[in-house]
Amino acid sequence: MKHTDINTEVTSASYSDYNELLRFENKVFKTNFTRIMPKLYRDKEKCTDSHLVIKDNGKIIAALAFYDAKLLLGNSTLKTLGIGSVAVDKKYRGNGLMKVLLDEADRVAAEKGAHIALLSGYRQRYSRFGFEKGGIHHTFTISNYFINHFKPKRKLSFKDPFSSADLLQQCAKLYSAESCRWERKETEFSDILSTWNLDSYAVFDGHRLAGFLIRERDEIKDIYLGNPTDIAEVLYAFAKLKHRWTLHVGVTDFQKELIREIAKLSDEHRISEDASYKIYDFKTFIETMLVYKAKQTRLIDGEITLKINGQGLRIRCADGVPNVSDFGGEHADIETDGVTATRLLTTGFGIEALNNPVLNAWSPVCPISISTIDEV
Repeated sequence: MKHTDINTEVTSASYSDYNELLRFENKVFKTNFTRIMPKLYRDKEKCTDSHLVIKDNGKIIAALAFYDAKLLLGNSTLKTLGIGSVAVDKKYRGNGLMKVLLDEADRVAAEKGAHIALLSGYRQRYSRFGFEKGGIHHTFTISNYFINHFKPKRKLSFKDPFSSADLLQQCAKLYSAESCRWERKETEFSDILSTWNLDSYAVFDGHRLAGFLIRERDEIKDIYLGNPTDIAEVLYAFAKLKHRWTLHVGVTDFQKELIREIAKLSDEHRISEDASYKIYDFKTFIETMLVYKAKQTRLIDGEITLKINGQGLRIRCADGVPNVSDFGGEHADIETDGVTATRLLTTGFGIEALNNPVLNAWSPVCPISISTIDEV
């Protein structure tokens, strides 16, 4: 319904808005956010400080949640604004309130110095606001043939990581040992593991913590092991424990050693996009991701110039070392918009159509990846 006289002013939610905000978003999404997203909704002050709202006559009619995140790549950090729970009262839809909220989220991102933003949502809904599906997510299928024929060499056991504060802290430290990861603060680790109502398990080899995993039915959404070569033993033991004869295992693209080990066991390997991204600082984003990639594989030397939304960038790799600088030339090798650039750079899907040998060799230029539980 079109409203010509509604107030479209966006404000930060106040502490006193907490109960109304929860009722509003729970109603729109037909869920319970304190249960599925405790890392953002359980603490009243944190929740309201992380929400933008629009009110009509004092009543919340639209809201958006944002979440500060950091992608840690060795010694580099990419500041990220996670966006979620974008909600508009159905009586007020069609008045451009979603655009008003997302425009304000862009302002918040700029204020925080975010390099990128991410959200989960339909491409058709959010691409017009500058977001595009991107990133690389791996899903491996472990069949009943492996489970029925694998010969375990040791007996593993599983414990609830919430059974003790010490065990929860051990899991947090194991995760933090990853050189490439999304920041998960130890003080918030309990709420993070509870995200999306997923079940979590600590894996023990005798008295040694071998790792932990997070699953939903027959799909393991997240898994971290101190020694990736333990993966066959872990998957076999877990399948037997839960009487699952097929397992699907999700792995981020940063988990290179784990990917190599699971690939030896799986009958099917699927690569897909993982979230919708909006890149604010292409220069920093491309250089940070390329430097990370250069540590994983040898990049061929070469150069390419881009113009993204009119911004000129020169990407050069010499002796395997990448560098990104400003490009002021009139014509670039590739000229495109931010949405298309996001997809090409972060996935490599469709990049071969550009017929550029250097770009094809580097593809994907920016292999970003995120786990389900790190999303908002």
